[in-house]
Amino acid sequence: MQDGSELHQGVEVTLGGPLTRKLRLLAGAAWLKARVEETANLSLIGKRPQGVPPWQAKLFADYALAALAPGLSLNGGIYYSGKKAVDLHNTWLASGYVRLDAGLRYDQALASGQRLVYRLTVENLADKRYLANTNGGASTFGAPRSAKASLAIDF
Repeated sequence: MQDGSELHQGVEVTLGGPLTRKLRLLAGAAWLKARVEETANLSLIGKRPQGVPPWQAKLFADYALAALAPGLSLNGGIYYSGKKAVDLHNTWLASGYVRLDAGLRYDQALASGQRLVYRLTVENLADKRYLANTNGGASTFGAPRSAKASLAIDF
């Protein structure tokens, strides 16, 4: 906010690690109470800032498929974001959404001791239309179903 201040207070918890020898989980949730504290436009005091959802959560799992190929794993995630204010006066709230992703990861050890990690991910499996960002008067839709590939190497 250019002519005032906002107060953001909340709690975020993230837990992650191996559940079994083959299954790793990452889970998190955040609650955020955000409001406009000071501004030249007095009608905005106490309103929720644009683009700030009160709740967000995620659950990501990675399952090793070593029986098929050492270093291969299947993964997926579910991501939730609550309603967000689109306008300054909070008269229009963008709906919350749930996004599903899935992918494959292959971790390869090289003779030099370095590691290569190949990833193929499909984001937004359900091809859901949603407003991902509603900040500063501009609204951005989330990407449609998209496939992404990447390669990472240790140096």
